[in-house]
Amino acid sequence: MMKETNWFVGSESSHRVARAILKHGPISRTSLASMQGLSLGAVSRIASDLIHEGVVEESLGGDTDLMQPAHDNPADVNANRRGRPQTGLQVRADGHSFIGVHVQQGKAEVVAVDAACAVLAAPRSFALKPSSSLDEVCHQIGDMVAAYVADMSLQPTKMALSLHGQMIEGNGFRDATGAQGDRGIDAVGILQDSCGIESILVNDLDSLLVYKAWFGSGTRASRLAAVMIDSDVSFSTFEHGVLQGSETRTGNVIGHIPLDPTGPRCASGHRGCSQCLTCDSLAEEYSRVIGKVCGYADLVADVHAGVAQARRFIDRLGVRIGIFLATIATFALPEELIVGGALAPLLNTNPDSIRRGINWYRHGSSSELHFEIVDTSSRLLARAAAAESIVRYLG
Repeated sequence: MMKETNWFVGSESSHRVARAILKHGPISRTSLASMQGLSLGAVSRIASDLIHEGVVEESLGGDTDLMQPAHDNPADVNANRRGRPQTGLQVRADGHSFIGVHVQQGKAEVVAVDAACAVLAAPRSFALKPSSSLDEVCHQIGDMVAAYVADMSLQPTKMALSLHGQMIEGNGFRDATGAQGDRGIDAVGILQDSCGIESILVNDLDSLLVYKAWFGSGTRASRLAAVMIDSDVSFSTFEHGVLQGSETRTGNVIGHIPLDPTGPRCASGHRGCSQCLTCDSLAEEYSRVIGKVCGYADLVADVHAGVAQARRFIDRLGVRIGIFLATIATFALPEELIVGGALAPLLNTNPDSIRRGINWYRHGSSSELHFEIVDTSSRLLARAAAAESIVRYLG
């Protein structure tokens, strides 16, 4: 198996400066010095080394001032300054390409991005063939990635395979795509042998946080949290550029947080706990409401069709979600909370009920909880995986 490599070899200060440029660039040397607690001379020397290594480049696009509100057009900022426009530093985006792969429900989504996580080539979705062993699934993914890379004439630096956290076990995974057989195989080694690209295995929820924190709406936040609601309920936190508890890469599965004393009982006998938020549990509860057996897809269809019972059900669900998010925020104290998973599209139909649940549960003196409901498609999670490969490569 290939040894994981970094973009350049340098001091911890050099890596800190490079990470700050990746996250906040274009940014001036003066702002970097203030942010990192270094002298302007030290930052200038580090920047010169990074430019020589091909990691960063100078830009006339202005400076990201973290102490001021964001500007849609950096040129507007420079227009108000006298003298020579400031030169910013930014990561050299065209120097490398990265691959992100997300596996879900028998399909693999593949996307290629540059070092700034901008999409380089049209994403591609592959159907994985049923297999009797997990190593064959890994070979399929590796072969599909190799074909994609060849078609797009790319030479990727690194690849990340994204899976739901509970599937990850060491450098392999226990179950995926319905395949049966070997457990705990070396997925990373098989992928690297199949496509010749240095590979890592990542948790999809952690990668989503990395993407948001480094390339998305959370670049200015020092603390982010994310919740994923699918077949289980899990969360992850990101603080000062570091994933918390990421050494296990399995996410933090949430157990039985009380939400609704009149809610349904979970398999463990708890009434109205956070396990009642999973898709299967919601389908079972809605079946009792309408008096016939239905699936989660039927609930979604009824909501969009405006069925009164479904709308009332979703309104109550939104309040539960709000209480749940408020509980998470009380302990994680995020500046922004991201909500994803299969439940996200349904929650977007009634965000007001979520806010009611938050306001009902949180103390009146608490600051407003900012949350974003993200439609976590397989395409987005593949790009998020690529984002984590970029950050890991930068070191």
